[in-house]
Amino acid sequence: MTGTVATIQFSPQDVIIALLAYLRSDDEKFRADPVRIHKALAKLKQDDRFKELLRGLAFDRRDYFPYSEYVEESLDALQLGGYLDRTNPRGVYYQVRPFLRKMFDKEIKLRFNQEQLRSLEEASSVFFAEIEQ
Repeated sequence: MTGTVATIQFSPQDVIIALLAYLRSDDEKFRADPVRIHKALAKLKQDDRFKELLRGLAFDRRDYFPYSEYVEESLDALQLGGYLDRTNPRGVYYQVRPFLRKMFDKEIKLRFNQEQLRSLEEASSVFFAEIEQ
């Protein structure tokens, strides 16, 4: 398949799950800083390489950082579902639980074509580099 449109529709939450699933390793943590997370995702959405994948995310840019209510709700839902952990004493870091990767491999991954999966893997690297700056 050429192009970036899959035959099966994926949701913005599927994209968020994919970005998290492609994190470098299970034991690696990343900052749970909403400003950094939202800014990084908004920046990814503007990147021509990832624009189509992130088309479902809307950002309110009226404040000092781009904010997506959907991103916040998705992260909360993943936390409540036990897929994303924030149990460190100050809640400064998120850690992806192995269940998230299993769910991604078993269900979510099937919603994307190979080209999209490669793009998601690249987007994940860009996203995590951006929030760790």
